[in-house]
Amino acid sequence: MKKVFLTILFVLFGTHVSANWVSKDFTPSTVDLINVELWDNASGGCWTNLNEIRTYSQDKLELVGHNISREKFEGLKNNTHYLFYVSVSAKRYKNIDCFGYIEIFIYKASKSSNIIGKHYVGQAGTSFLGYNNVNQRLLDFIGSFMKTIENPNY
Repeated sequence: MKKVFLTILFVLFGTHVSANWVSKDFTPSTVDLINVELWDNASGGCWTNLNEIRTYSQDKLELVGHNISREKFEGLKNNTHYLFYVSVSAKRYKNIDCFGYIEIFIYKASKSSNIIGKHYVGQAGTSFLGYNNVNQRLLDFIGSFMKTIENPNY
């Protein structure tokens, strides 16, 4: 039964990768400030290196020329202030391996005809299965996404 369940999880989650894209307009010259925020929806010890992920993301963005805020995020200040948002949803199956989904979004606030919304300039996502925790997988995934930021494809 356990093998059948894990096989189903692998088929549903283990092979899914969404398109990784970044707008060519997302450059250090068009961005005043970026905050890095994390959303932890992982349980069972599946994600334990949140501070390392925040610092790694901030450092990588700075290396490509972006101005990073290391202050507590209190909302987007203007239309050139962006949020680099990392989200992890994960669970541990019967004390064995973790499975779940990683998403990264880059967006800013925008306003059109008095409607306020989010303007996305980048996104990446992947699912995973068979890890003791997602720590190293997430570092690798962010590193790969940073290459897309350096060479935008949209």
